[in-house]
Amino acid sequence: MNTLPVRHHLGLIGTSVWQQNTALLERLTINRDEIDRVLPELKKCLKVTELVYLSTCNRVEFLFTTTGQVHSTRILHRLIDFFFRHSKDISFFPNDFLVFQGRAAVGHLFRVASSLESVVVGETQIAGQLGEALAQSQNCGVCGPTLEDLVSKALLASKRVRRETNIGAGA
Repeated sequence: MNTLPVRHHLGLIGTSVWQQNTALLERLTINRDEIDRVLPELKKCLKVTELVYLSTCNRVEFLFTTTGQVHSTRILHRLIDFFFRHSKDISFFPNDFLVFQGRAAVGHLFRVASSLESVVVGETQIAGQLGEALAQSQNCGVCGPTLEDLVSKALLASKRVRRETNIGAGA
């Protein structure tokens, strides 16, 4: 009996210094000592099939897949519920969040990996941080083959961008 492969839908939700809400950025940052416990809880709460969590001093982003057609705003509401379940003391607006689906999420991930979304365009730290985020998500058991492949390709693209352009000259 032939079975069709499961189609994964991709999304990305985050915030960065560009959204100018540092309190929100801080609230979405998971303490390093708790990440092994929190990421599996977060994945379950979001009801996603795969998750990669990227946190830097300038951004927090959640890259995820779902098996059903779930709109990213529904995941955003679950994310807000998770991080604000004990307190509602930080105000935010819808435009304080980056919300991407499908190709737009892929494009954003590749721009981030290549440091085109960085405060200092051309810096190389973000690629290392993204690689660490992937490894951490793998170690926590929340990442699967779809995001492993996608993040790995984004990291390869970032190397190619640095090698074949002058993007790093100003960094």
